[in-house]
Amino acid sequence: MNDPNGCILIDDNYHIFFQYNPLDATPGRAHWGHTITKDFIHFEICTIALTPDMIYESIGCWSGSAIKKDNKLFLIYTNNDNGIQQQSIAASSDDNYQTFIKDKNNPIIKSELLPVHTDIHAFRDPYIFYEDGFYYLLAGARDNRGYGKILLFKSNDLYKWEYINTIMRSNLMGNPGIFECPSIKKIGDKYLLVASINLIKTKNHKYQNFASTVAVIGKLNLSIGEFKHGQLVELDVGFDYYAPQIFNNDDERIITVG
Repeated sequence: MNDPNGCILIDDNYHIFFQYNPLDATPGRAHWGHTITKDFIHFEICTIALTPDMIYESIGCWSGSAIKKDNKLFLIYTNNDNGIQQQSIAASSDDNYQTFIKDKNNPIIKSELLPVHTDIHAFRDPYIFYEDGFYYLLAGARDNRGYGKILLFKSNDLYKWEYINTIMRSNLMGNPGIFECPSIKKIGDKYLLVASINLIKTKNHKYQNFASTVAVIGKLNLSIGEFKHGQLVELDVGFDYYAPQIFNNDDERIITVG
């Protein structure tokens, strides 16, 4: 098991999906496992939510996020087809949010939408949120020089997307560094953004991991995709804390699972 995916609160139940290989103790072809908890102590293990059974998922159903709309739970995830990474969607078909049907028009965000100089083999981990009547999506990426970046997309309906802008860039990483698993939460008039970044240079006791998890606070202009932010802060200097996801719909507190 690795990356938490689709963390969401529905009717007092916390749904946590995660990258999962049911066949072996290695990453392999990634599925989406699924568990439900009310208290983070007792967990119900559910059936596998996503299985890589489509042509466009030859290497797996990689990480992503979830959002509820019209009494359905939608899973947005990276489909990896022989190394080319694009984004797909699946919708729940039952009242318990445990059975999901992939959309016939997948992938919904194709590599053709990417800005120039973006590596189509490093475009993943979509994180979706809703604000002011629109759906927005962050995705980790890398340009052709090896610099990591975070991309912002916008949609009216979850299916048709447009690229807005690149909201973060980093030249601190080694080649081939990438921002992974970005997630975001609005707090007042500012935003907390959390992401894992690969191959950032070690500084004393900081950034000793292959992928270090960082947080940053700033102001995000969604209309033009501009994020004015402070310095990155490492969340955990232990040997490995990776791919945390912020729960996007609990207004009383921020919960993150890594």
